Amino acid sequence: IVNEGQKLHRIIENLLLLSRLEAGTSLDLEPLSLDKIVTTAAESIERRTGRAVALDLCAGLPPVLGQETLIPQVIENFLSNADKYSPADTTIEVRLQLNDSGQVEVSVRDHGMGLGEGEAEEVFAPFYRSKEAKHAAPGMGIGLAVCRRIVEAHGGEIRARNHPEGGAEFSFTLQAAGEVETLPEFSATAD
Repeated sequence: IVNEGQKLHRIIENLLLLSRLEAGTSLDLEPLSLDKIVTTAAESIERRTGRAVALDLCAGLPPVLGQETLIPQVIENFLSNADKYSPADTTIEVRLQLNDSGQVEVSVRDHGMGLGEGEAEEVFAPFYRSKEAKHAAPGMGIGLAVCRRIVEAHGGEIRARNHPEGGAEFSFTLQAAGEVETLPEFSATAD
């Protein structure tokens, strides 16, 4: 009963957050250390699920500007999805690096079924779930839509792709705090 109540609470919170972000709610931003956020989220999922998480954290990354409650939610959702859609004996791989454009990038790779043809963009639409995903694990198709809105509200980009060696990889980028003077104005678009 407690687990189901917690799931229902997360669904309601995600719907409320999606609604606030769609309405263009402004964010209170502060410098965040993504390596600490990623490490905390990885430790949390390992404790909850027993699944191994391999971290590849680039040393000396600059902080990013973000809202302390929202950025961890994106990482936790990526990790939770990787856990749901991967065989139990596989490791979730998380990489944190500075990309070629000077942005801080977080990527989470699973070893599951991957994405279907043309689904790389569809998975971020509210309530979208592929037939394969519906059979593989429970869910409502809200989490990735919320992640997309959070990342876009921070001026970042979010992507999904099939990994060449199998499974799916979800990533997002944010500008380093020292390089961001102002965030672009966020406007929500209907999917």
